[in-house]
Amino acid sequence: MTIMHWIFLVYSMTVTTLLFLNLALTIYIAHRKIDYIEGFLLNCNAITGEKKLWLHAGLMGRFFRLTNISFILLIPKFYARKNLIDVKEINNLPSKIKTLLIFLGSSLLILTIAFFGLGVFMHYLPPLPK
Repeated sequence: MTIMHWIFLVYSMTVTTLLFLNLALTIYIAHRKIDYIEGFLLNCNAITGEKKLWLHAGLMGRFFRLTNISFILLIPKFYARKNLIDVKEINNLPSKIKTLLIFLGSSLLILTIAFFGLGVFMHYLPPLPK
C-alpha cells in the first residue's frame, strides 16, 4: 500500500467514526430532550410545522425535528427574515442547550462535507500496485 492509501484509510475511518458518534449523540438527545427543547419554541412556525409533520414518525421523526432546530440555530436570520421563527424564543433557549444544538448541527454539516470529500479523494486515488 502506498502512503496515499494509508492516508485515505485513516481519513475514512476517522470521518466515519466521528459521523456515527455524532449520529448516536443526536439520536440520544432527540429521544430524551426534544419535547423539552420544543417547549421553549411554541410560537415558531417552522418548528411547530415540523412537529406536526414528524410527530408520528417515531425516533426518526424526533431526529429530524432536532436537526431542524439545530440548523435553525445555525442560521436564525434566514428563518427570521421569512417569519418562520420568533427571535425572542430562540434567544430564551437555555445557553447549554443552544450551545449543544449548534455544536451538533455544525459538526454534522462539517462531517457531511468531509464525507463528500472522502468520495472525491477516493475518485482520484490511484489503484493499488500489484
